Amino acid sequence: MKKLPPKCAAPHNLAVRLYNGKVKIDKLTTIKGKDYQLLNLPYYLSTHIGKYLDWMIAAATASG
Repeated sequence: MKKLPPKCAAPHNLAVRLYNGKVKIDKLTTIKGKDYQLLNLPYYLSTHIGKYLDWMIAAATASG
């Protein structure tokens, strides 16, 4: 049986959720205490995900 690599945290603090709602960014914390920003993006905008990620990164950089 092949051994799986150990789980590790992502080297960034960004996440994306595609859902049926409005565009918004939530600031959240994992159960292990890592802060991250969740981009909530409506399904119909999924083809523009790159532009919204750029927007999200720019907003995070501007806010500190």
